[in-house]
Amino acid sequence: MRALMSARLGAAFSKLWTASAVSNVGDGITMAAGPLLVASLTSEPALVAGAAFAQQLPWLIISLISGVYVDRLNRRHLIIVVNVLRGLALAVLAAAVATSTASIPLIYVVFFLLGTGETLADTAFSALLPATVAPEQLTTANSRLTATTVLGNQLLSKPLGGWLFAAGAALPFAADALTFLLAAALTSAIRVTPARPAAVGGSVRADIAAGIRWLWRHRPLRTLAVTMGVANVAFCAPFAIFALNAQQRLGLTEVGYGLLLTAFGVGGLAGSMLAPRLSARFGSTALLRGGLIVEIGTHAVLAAPPRTRWSRRPS
Repeated sequence: MRALMSARLGAAFSKLWTASAVSNVGDGITMAAGPLLVASLTSEPALVAGAAFAQQLPWLIISLISGVYVDRLNRRHLIIVVNVLRGLALAVLAAAVATSTASIPLIYVVFFLLGTGETLADTAFSALLPATVAPEQLTTANSRLTATTVLGNQLLSKPLGGWLFAAGAALPFAADALTFLLAAALTSAIRVTPARPAAVGGSVRADIAAGIRWLWRHRPLRTLAVTMGVANVAFCAPFAIFALNAQQRLGLTEVGYGLLLTAFGVGGLAGSMLAPRLSARFGSTALLRGGLIVEIGTHAVLAAPPRTRWSRRPS
């Protein structure tokens, strides 16, 4: 870990890395505070789940289109524009919360815009990374970004989102808006030779169809894509109403909810560290099967959670 963090990868990567770290902290803050905001307006599980659905829906209906446009546009400029727009959307939400005019439809719209921006910015970010480091440094750069994502998005930001929401419901969204604007400023300072956009040889629909046909012809990738898609739906579904579950069944405060989300980050970090060794010993297929079995067990536990000592004290 020390060698990973101490490796010098250049000024361009440092700015991209910092922008990623700042943005990931902001994302984690909103991921923790968003469900709390909806739960403060309604106790209907379907409405609370709707916010998570609105944010993830773009990955289902727009991600393929986003990939085509990332290939055709300047990636650095795309990241800057998308981050500024996401920052403005969150600023509008923060202002609405501060003035007690926030509504569930507004939250849905903002979260859908955030998800749409995420499909563009994340894809463009991955495509821009190779331009900031030498080819032999790409593995180290990817590892550093992954570690930063886990630390920022999962471990540090979740309790911070709960604390900020407890201090003032508008604060987490205002903070996330600032992180997007800061990330845009850092990205604008990156100086790299832009990759030549892909030649436009057909329509967007034709490019998407070609990509789908390519995936469908490769059986291992097709099987993995379908399997992981179904697994992700099963994994994410309980989290759509996790805020209600934590508050109503576990009796956790906003801060306790953030700390509970941090526990998932700890598990993710441990899993990422153990995965290479386990895969080398048992094989990737066995590891995937074992992970799914463990996930089934955890969902069974969450279906009937016990009360904890961190729950609210009876009034």
